[in-house]
Amino acid sequence: NDFKIINVIVNMKKPLALLLILCLFFSCKKEKGYPDISGTWEIEKTINMSGITNYPAGNVNRIILSGSGGFERRRNDTLLFKGNYSLHHKQDCYSRESDIVITTNEQNNSELYITIENGKLIFDTPNCYTDGALTYYIKQ
Repeated sequence: NDFKIINVIVNMKKPLALLLILCLFFSCKKEKGYPDISGTWEIEKTINMSGITNYPAGNVNRIILSGSGGFERRRNDTLLFKGNYSLHHKQDCYSRESDIVITTNEQNNSELYITIENGKLIFDTPNCYTDGALTYYIKQ
């Protein structure tokens, strides 16, 4: 009798352990990561209420983003701003594909949503703004 009870207990441990592992696996929410945006990016075009402005290749209007959070804005070899940036997740007013926002400590900086499409870094104003804009950068 005692042997049957011990055998039942031992045999129940395996399904219980499996059930516990499955519960932990499905209850864990994966942390959304951030894309690697480090590098030198040159402005390609802007789209706003005034229309589309295309910039020629080699226009030397660049931003430099380091992997450690450093941010530079340059025109030619002239440094216009040097500071820091950070990325975080933020829900926009209306649904969008990316919820990743970049902020810098540049004066008059606002939060801009970022996406990377076809090797281009795109800055986008929140979609609840009336006068939104898109800025496209291409990696150098």
